[in-house]
Amino acid sequence: MADRGFPLTIMWLRSAAYFYAKSLCRRHLLQKSIPKSWHNKCLASRDWFLSFRKRHTQLTLRIPEGLSRARAEAFNENRVQTFLNDLQPFYEQLDIKNYPNLIYNCDETGLSSVPNVSVKVIALKGSHELQKLTIGERGTLTTYLAIFPI
Repeated sequence: MADRGFPLTIMWLRSAAYFYAKSLCRRHLLQKSIPKSWHNKCLASRDWFLSFRKRHTQLTLRIPEGLSRARAEAFNENRVQTFLNDLQPFYEQLDIKNYPNLIYNCDETGLSSVPNVSVKVIALKGSHELQKLTIGERGTLTTYLAIFPI
């Protein structure tokens, strides 16, 4: 699910572990009873989660980058390759390859008045570009633009 923009949160995993253990108890497949502390919040305990992480060393906790559905669908390998193929003739037409001092890097950042609080999610170690689909909320956006020569 993480590769589709819905990474696994700690609370979801603890909840799933609780309900799985509960279903095993009903079918008499669990040797021990479920700890009483799990029933209070319908969650497996933090100690269970820490033990789970020790058993599964290939997992790590990360904070995902927020990404709208439109951007997630628009950013794919084919579209990036098309952009780069269109950029090549443009470079040749302006003869920019011979004048690298004409190439600038332009970065922007936006400061939103709508806070975006992300929780840590569970991901495989070494996974890149962990993203979480978000809903675009309205608010004030202040944009900062910086241009630097390369």
